[in-house]
Amino acid sequence: MHSIAVVTSNRSVSLQRVAAEIIYVLKRNGIHNVKLVLSADANPALYRDVYAAIIVMTFDPAWVTPYAFLARELRSRGRKVLFYTTTEGRIKRVHGDQWIYRDLSFVANSEYTKEKLEEAGARVDTVVYHGIKVDGVRAFRWKARQLRQKLGLSESDFVVGYIAAGYMRKGHEVFAEVCRIVQERDPSIKFVVLTDSKGAQKYQGCDNVLLIPDFGKLSQDVVYGLYHVFDLYAQASLSEGFGLP
Repeated sequence: MHSIAVVTSNRSVSLQRVAAEIIYVLKRNGIHNVKLVLSADANPALYRDVYAAIIVMTFDPAWVTPYAFLARELRSRGRKVLFYTTTEGRIKRVHGDQWIYRDLSFVANSEYTKEKLEEAGARVDTVVYHGIKVDGVRAFRWKARQLRQKLGLSESDFVVGYIAAGYMRKGHEVFAEVCRIVQERDPSIKFVVLTDSKGAQKYQGCDNVLLIPDFGKLSQDVVYGLYHVFDLYAQASLSEGFGLP
């Protein structure tokens, strides 16, 4: 056993991003034998060469249970396990979940998450904040002009951007209303929203919004380049695991 497994869902782009950053930090600190597992499959064959696992998963009953089971199974086989988690609000206990709170402990991504976990009865080992690999984003500044041209934007256009999946808590309905108000008051301001088809539905009738309904499908260089297209980035979430609101 000589490798570390970083485990998360194959369905969540944001969680995969966090997992990728964890792998980046491990390798930067000399730990190169790391593998990414996009599944909660507890098949022992997947972890035969693993001595430790870092599980990245949101603390939501609909998502967390199979990953909690995996964490318990790995610990029962003598593996070291860190369970890195987030929550966007009060945690709802469900019938039969006592073993999660009894057998596991967690690493929270914020003091807010720690507070909500402990309110629900979970044990929190420590708080490790999310970070941003700033150099990686800065490296794609050169794509800004190219992407502006592709989107039909001029160099003089003032552009407000938002990037988020179409979940209700991402606030697209509220942000669309903001776009409509701005359109009335200053139609020269442009909005660019990268989301999925569900989120895109909220912006019907917003003539000042350029929609990119390809969330989770674009390459990293395009997404990082988009940040340089924006003059202002607006985070419209109604709640996030770092304590908003």
